Amino acid sequence: MGKEHIYRMEWWSVFKQSIFIWSCLILHIIANIFINPTLIRKEQFWGIIFINIILSTITIPSLYIFINYLKFSCHRDFIIAYNSLKLVNRKTKRTIEIFSSDIIKIELYENIGNGREPWNFFEYFCVIDKHDNKIVIPSYILNIKDFWWDSLSRRVNSDKLVTKKTFFPIIKNI
Repeated sequence: MGKEHIYRMEWWSVFKQSIFIWSCLILHIIANIFINPTLIRKEQFWGIIFINIILSTITIPSLYIFINYLKFSCHRDFIIAYNSLKLVNRKTKRTIEIFSSDIIKIELYENIGNGREPWNFFEYFCVIDKHDNKIVIPSYILNIKDFWWDSLSRRVNSDKLVTKKTFFPIIKNI
């Protein structure tokens, strides 16, 4: 067996990418702790509802994206070998292997927002082969830049990369 590079989720990477998500959640909690008593005393219940609706439009999608990426990253190893890419689920012991010569498309899903969303740094890419096998690699495991920088990924044709922009880069069940 030849040389392989193994990538897996690291908690430091998760923390760096999700710091803005947790900041929004903390802001939401602090707003409820400090602003709600004042609004209740002034009987301005519409203010409580308004503040929570506004903050929830940011907090709920952020948490959903965070959990979604965590679900697709935990217990998984992405292995780049000389002629193939593998995704190993250590929990289920399931392995998906795609040979570099069989790759028909690499779909990169990026955020199309204005850069102020808490999930701005979240992206994932999906490698698809001619047998309809798919490997999904969230940015918690490896981002696309680091994938191309890996010396063993040189056998993967970068012309097969297709970028798809989306406001909510949610990984769908594949």
